[in-house]
Amino acid sequence: MDRVRRYLLKGLLAGGLGLLVLGSVGTSKVRASSVFDDRAVYIWEFASVLTIDADARRRFFERTDRLGIETVYLSWGALRTVSENDRRDLITAMHGAGLEVHALTGTYGPEGINDARRVVSMVVEHNAQSKDTDRFDGIHLNVEFASDGLSDSLEAYERFLDEVPEIGDGKTVSSQGLTVSATVAWWWSLPEHTPSLARAIAAHPSLDYSVIMAYWDTPEEVRDRLATVVSDLDAPYVLAIETQKFPGTTANNRVTTYEEGWSRVKEIESAIATDPPGEGYLGIALHHYMNGLTAWDALWDARLQSSMVRPGDRVKIDTIVVFDDTFPTSSHESELTIAFDGPQRYTVNRAVTPPSSTLTDISVEWRVPRNAPAGEYAATVTLSDTTFEDESREKSAIRSTPVVLAKRDLGILSVTNPRRGRPN
Repeated sequence: MDRVRRYLLKGLLAGGLGLLVLGSVGTSKVRASSVFDDRAVYIWEFASVLTIDADARRRFFERTDRLGIETVYLSWGALRTVSENDRRDLITAMHGAGLEVHALTGTYGPEGINDARRVVSMVVEHNAQSKDTDRFDGIHLNVEFASDGLSDSLEAYERFLDEVPEIGDGKTVSSQGLTVSATVAWWWSLPEHTPSLARAIAAHPSLDYSVIMAYWDTPEEVRDRLATVVSDLDAPYVLAIETQKFPGTTANNRVTTYEEGWSRVKEIESAIATDPPGEGYLGIALHHYMNGLTAWDALWDARLQSSMVRPGDRVKIDTIVVFDDTFPTSSHESELTIAFDGPQRYTVNRAVTPPSSTLTDISVEWRVPRNAPAGEYAATVTLSDTTFEDESREKSAIRSTPVVLAKRDLGILSVTNPRRGRPN
């Protein structure tokens, strides 16, 4: 569905039927918009993998469809490492999957403004030399600053945003009709910094919307952080939610939802949609695709190969695990736990360490104890992250409490009494 049709349908639903964009009946204060539709995702270095790995790309499209993602912020830096043809093929494929594709800049500090200016110019040039299907739909500016000298940096950034619509040689951001968005860190608006500048950037007329980085792992704190920027603004904005696993053991575990999982993302999303600060809330942007979203979806398939057994029989569980990232293999050290809950509980564990971006078949066998009571056992499989990693993403320590990444029901295993046949 193209952007205009999505916008019209969304406006009809929000205005006429009172439906949550999250899919459940209720009262939502999400603003209908022609430039953003519900959910976006950041893709940094994995963008280059998606250009050359057809299987990883297919899984990406399955995930974006399943998760309701409509917009992709695609790293220009990563795409610059591949050929023009591969870059264009990926953009065309994403459009074919119904996705908006925005070139993502990732720069830091005062010099980052000049870097962002060069990226915007290169994206405009790319579009000027490309067919409609190969062109970016927008540009997402991710320019971050240190706290020292923040006021000067934000003033320079505001001046840069004034220039953005006319950047280009002949063809410009404005003439190409590109959607323009930019990240705003929530802490820019704290009293010890320059709140007025932070809000001026969030509401800048060159932006179709801002993306507020109000990272935390509880809805209440996320809302408070959002409010510091947008509580008195009517400007459209998107909430960025952090999902990635950070290196180290404890330093950043509150700013990400990695440990809490996808259910916490949905909880935050629902809470903000129901009661957003400000008047311009559009939806969420998930940061980021590789590590977090892909880890939660690493248990790609699981099947119980028997439905009825006797004590002493062997039961086989076949699974497929894939970590779509570019990390060392040691960072994937995880544990599969198969549980059988019935008249008695049994578990079997298996350590797994699959390589990056490779569908890995892993089978686990369990022998039914000879004294196992007859009856029905609910079988489940759980994939858990058991390790911490260092800055190089190598395994560095063992978690005292593993993070549950995914859990699947395998169905019912019936254990028969050999003297009586089938269980009651």
